Amino acid sequence: LSDRGASVFRNGDIAGAEQPLRAALALLDDKSLDDLGTLLGVRENLGMVLTSLGRFDEAIPLLRANADSTRQLFGDRHPNLANALHQLASALRQSGDGAAAIPVFREALGLYEHNFGRDHNYVAVTLTGLAQSLSAEGNHEEAIAALLKAEDIYSRTLGPLHAHTVIATIALADARLSSGDSVGAEDGFRAALSAFARIGDGRHIYAEAARLGLGKALSAQHRCAEAEQPLTEARARFEGEFGANDRRSIETATVLIHCLVEQGKRDQARQLFEASERAVNDSRHDMARQRSRLESLRAELDG
Repeated sequence: LSDRGASVFRNGDIAGAEQPLRAALALLDDKSLDDLGTLLGVRENLGMVLTSLGRFDEAIPLLRANADSTRQLFGDRHPNLANALHQLASALRQSGDGAAAIPVFREALGLYEHNFGRDHNYVAVTLTGLAQSLSAEGNHEEAIAALLKAEDIYSRTLGPLHAHTVIATIALADARLSSGDSVGAEDGFRAALSAFARIGDGRHIYAEAARLGLGKALSAQHRCAEAEQPLTEARARFEGEFGANDRRSIETATVLIHCLVEQGKRDQARQLFEASERAVNDSRHDMARQRSRLESLRAELDG
């Protein structure tokens, strides 16, 4: 059951991975401590699934308990602890709690460097998560420096056209956009989309993140006519993959609403606004930030 869940997740069926992993977890709950290593693996995989589905209220307690148990079983310097901490930090970051994620990422980074050296891919992926958290907290300079290092590690060890390298490029473009450099961000997002097309993976889910980023960068430059297509494509993919009330779907919709208003397409914008408002109201997760963004868009629509 555990292997099936992990395999389904790797093959892209995120929602389909939950049931076998929960079934495996239920079987292990009644087992002895001899199965603790297996239990930790199932918890980690289920936590990754729940994080990907945006169900952070379920994912974070599970991953926090998993990190605590991993520390007890393996000690403070083991690479398994680095993995558990990284998954917890990733869930915290994606939930919007960058401040809580930063120290967890820093501990995971130190453990990866201790166990594998400073040029390992695990170091690069942790630098990426740390940088995204730093950027969310307004520390753009350190974030960009960390992402340049991560991109360099990936490029040297995996090559410039590897998916991990391209994902680092997207994260770097995001950080530049957050710092106010929309032109530099646009270049990064376009480079990422070009790379995904060259490696035959133009429908990678991170390609949609690049399309969303490109739309945001163009919108920041008041080039909304150009932004509409990548935003529309990204929204359709996010909704198809994760549902209309997923945070990625709603974020993309809010940027698109702004661009429609700026182009004078108020009827389309209002229809999308009403659909997004329903999606937020129907969500079982914390949507405070999304509600706030929609309220500001309501003023644009009524202006």
